[in-house]
Amino acid sequence: MRPGRRSCGPARPGVLRGPVGRSPEACRSSGPGPCRGRFPPSSVLGQFSSLPGREYRAAPGLSVGTAHSREGLLLLRPFRIRPGGREERGGEPAARGVPGCVPEGGVLMGRLTLVLGGSRSGKSEFAENLVREAECAGKKVVYIATCESRPEDREMAERIDRHRKRRPSSWRTEEEPLALEETLLGLESGTVALVDCLGLWVSNLLFSLPEQQEGKEEEILRRAEAFCRAASASAADVVAVSSETGMGVVPPAPLGRIYRDLLGLANQAAARSAGEAWLVVAGLPLKIK
Repeated sequence: MRPGRRSCGPARPGVLRGPVGRSPEACRSSGPGPCRGRFPPSSVLGQFSSLPGREYRAAPGLSVGTAHSREGLLLLRPFRIRPGGREERGGEPAARGVPGCVPEGGVLMGRLTLVLGGSRSGKSEFAENLVREAECAGKKVVYIATCESRPEDREMAERIDRHRKRRPSSWRTEEEPLALEETLLGLESGTVALVDCLGLWVSNLLFSLPEQQEGKEEEILRRAEAFCRAASASAADVVAVSSETGMGVVPPAPLGRIYRDLLGLANQAAARSAGEAWLVVAGLPLKIK
């Protein structure tokens, strides 16, 4: 074994063992194929080329960044070309959300990706890393903020300011506290939208309706289903962040219980519609769909 490498054991199906600690510069180095940089020997790749009806290309992320480079893995995932030209993926999903270089023509997201998490769980930062992957692959990013900035709410204004400083200047930002459906349907192809977050959107809907209005819970759930349909029909890919509020104590106030229940049902609707769903706990993402 050459110095600087270590054995990772036998390869699993669909996984290629490769050099440990590759940098983004190595991934960006010139070379043919959809993933630039060094490939394993063709004799190793041969075991995949014989599978019928599928091609394989390297999935991004695992050989880049400290979170995954220590494993020295290069995951391959299969794809097919649909009649409309969009890639259809299958096989083992690669870990995602790690900042780094995404190969030209990299793996596409589903039409809707849902990212759930509690307060200060790291869900927004993880979702931002997902759309950075898409931007590196050539897509334009639209950040859709559901929270309105109000000067009287200093603490919320500070939160919004922290989020703004974390986002690249190349991202376009739109504030849309209520009409998410119309905003998604108005996006153009070649765009990825980051909606942050559905929890605030449900809260905005709840407070926008008269307190004593009959059937307002049903109206909010109808809007949640409409959001899912709009995300599926949009020309853009959509990454939606939402709060997981069902794991805490039962809220003491009736309005708090109504909100918790409505958001839980809205999250269920989004998860059913999503091509991918992630749960972020203490900064650690877990793929649940």
